[in-house]
Amino acid sequence: MPSDMRDVHIKARFYTAVAAADPVFDADSADIAKPNEVVADVQEVMTVDETTGPNYTTIFLMNTPSTLASSIQNILLRKAIDSKLKIALPQPNQDIMCFPMIFERSCVMNLNEYPYDMLIHQIRYSRESVTSVLKPNPKKILLLRHPVLYLQASYYDNEWSDYVRGASFRTFIEDHYTRFALTFDYEKNLPYRNIQMFMLGSQPRQSEDRQHVEHKVKYLNKDFDVVMFQEHMMESLVLLKHSLNWKYKDLVTFGTHPHPERYDLRELTADVNRTIIHYNEGWFGYYSNYAL
Repeated sequence: MPSDMRDVHIKARFYTAVAAADPVFDADSADIAKPNEVVADVQEVMTVDETTGPNYTTIFLMNTPSTLASSIQNILLRKAIDSKLKIALPQPNQDIMCFPMIFERSCVMNLNEYPYDMLIHQIRYSRESVTSVLKPNPKKILLLRHPVLYLQASYYDNEWSDYVRGASFRTFIEDHYTRFALTFDYEKNLPYRNIQMFMLGSQPRQSEDRQHVEHKVKYLNKDFDVVMFQEHMMESLVLLKHSLNWKYKDLVTFGTHPHPERYDLRELTADVNRTIIHYNEGWFGYYSNYAL
């Protein structure tokens, strides 16, 4: 990492403390800024928080559940409000636009007001439909999470244990995963083996098709400008700042929906990890290529 980025990494702890909202691998390593440190960090960062040239405000966020995407969404929402930008909103009574169908232009409320500056609500991805509702040349942001940790978070966040008699995540993987995750039942909110790929437009079980995953990886590599990772949120926010040419104060955020007490990392035994990665081998390779 260049020295200037390391310097930013230290100075901007306040802006990136959201990463501690959902600790990974070592729950004791979270570095959460204290109030007095926040004041000092804000004052120090503001003195060097300069940019040159225009900033980018035409943005698509691939907002996937259980990836801290809601925190990134809040950053973008505040920028949109401050800059009086137009945001594409879902139709009434839809948290995810037209879910479980692939996103289409008709999923947007008040489509007659397009083109929009931002599309940052949850959708199942379609490149053509996304670009059709936004202004030209949007910056596209993809936020990912380690496949094992993502599935564990989804299991508890979506209360899937209700469908396996309250089983722990470890028991779910050992006794139910191979049988239980073949399809996605939205009405019952049942799990799907790779929800990240499902939200990116793949169909159930395609995460086990190596040829499909390799094609999807090439597609995503060309399509997204910034790939962020929950496990590396500090570095990801620095990259986002530079990609959008924003100031660090634009990235101020607080973690939303923090549930660290719900995720017992002791459940992630070697056998559990192997089972999950076996059914997500191609996607794990894609993740590892960027994040490790």
